[in-house]
Amino acid sequence: EPVRNTALAFGAVLAAAGTYTAFFDACCRIASLVNGANQTYHVSSVVSLQPGNSAGPVSASLPVVELQLGAPRTYVWPVLDPDGDPITCRFGTDAETGFADAVPVVPPSGPGTGGQAPALASYPDHCQLGWDLADAKAGQRYTIHLVFESSHGGGLSSTALHLVVEIVTGPPPTCAAGGGFVSDVGHAV
Repeated sequence: EPVRNTALAFGAVLAAAGTYTAFFDACCRIASLVNGANQTYHVSSVVSLQPGNSAGPVSASLPVVELQLGAPRTYVWPVLDPDGDPITCRFGTDAETGFADAVPVVPPSGPGTGGQAPALASYPDHCQLGWDLADAKAGQRYTIHLVFESSHGGGLSSTALHLVVEIVTGPPPTCAAGGGFVSDVGHAV
C-alpha cells in the first residue's frame, strides 16, 4: 500500500476568546484493517482560548504500534498539558473517527469465545491501553483513535491521535541500553 507524506498548514485569526475546532476529513484508511478498512477518516482538535490557557494536551506516538498476540498487553502514551491542567483520555466516538464501531474488537477465535475490546486508563502524565489479545491473529491491524482532553477555566481542549496497532507473534523490539541511539533509514535496529 502506498505511503503518503502529507503536511497540513492552518492559519487563522480568532477575534475573541472561545472554543474553536479545527478539523479535516479525507479518504481512505488502509484496506487491510480489521476495523475501519477503506473508511473515511476525521481528524480534529478543539482548542479553548480562555485566559491563561496556552494550549491543549499534546502526545507523541509512532504511527504503527506492535503488540504481541496471545495474552493481555499494555501500551503507554506520554501526554501532557503545557499549562499543567489534568488530562483524561478516551476512545474517539464514531462521529469523531468517521466510521461506525470505532472501538476495535478482536474477533472471537471460535465457538464460546468472545471478542475482546481494549480499555483505556488515564494517569497524570500518560494514558495506558490494555488489551487482551489471547484470540488475536498475527498480522491483524486495527485502527485506534484516541482523544486526549484537558479543561482550563471552564473550557475543554482536546487532541486526537490516530494510529495502527499491528498484532505480531514475537515481542516488539525494545532498547535495553539507556540514552538515545541513531539509526539510518533502512537499517535494522
